[in-house]
Amino acid sequence: MTNYADMHDNDDTILDGENTDPSAYPVTKGEALALADQIAKDYQLDGYQLVECSNDIPATWLLLWHKQLDNGVLNPYDMVTVTVDARDGSVMLMNRNKETLDEADVVVTETGAIRRSQPLRQELGGLAVSSTELTVFRPNFYWESTEVAYQEADFIRLAWRVTLEDGSAIYIDARTGETLGEIRRYPCVRVLCVLYPMWPGAGLR
Repeated sequence: MTNYADMHDNDDTILDGENTDPSAYPVTKGEALALADQIAKDYQLDGYQLVECSNDIPATWLLLWHKQLDNGVLNPYDMVTVTVDARDGSVMLMNRNKETLDEADVVVTETGAIRRSQPLRQELGGLAVSSTELTVFRPNFYWESTEVAYQEADFIRLAWRVTLEDGSAIYIDARTGETLGEIRRYPCVRVLCVLYPMWPGAGLR
């Protein structure tokens, strides 16, 4: 197995762990990306796509991969995360969360998804559609009952995300055509109705 720290020429620089400037750390973003390539080979992450290389946490690089489906759609619930020490290039933490789709067939067309979103769009004031794309979504059903503030499903679906002109989004099941949930935007307040997958040591992103 590769010794990732050896891929960086460690000059024994001692840095303040609170320094958030990535240029202050020996391991550059380019080196972090090279580490990502090597990690993907070592752990046989075939079919996974690197979607993030960030340094939001001081003295670290966070590498994040999502599984790519046969149709090119990325599944954020099937992911691998690696935390790299920005001081010497060593791997500090690696986690994997694997949640797969039961069905990945696309039966409902893009036009059909827009049409099926019409009732909810009318409830939101007749907002126009700004874009559509296939995605993987964990359904939420809070909007189906005034007695339920929020309820999240224990499964994921391939869905059409119908994004509206105000940034709100409606999710339509790509196989059955049913409405799976929505994300609404309100003036000054964004109400999120979907939770990103969690893994040990990580927060919402």
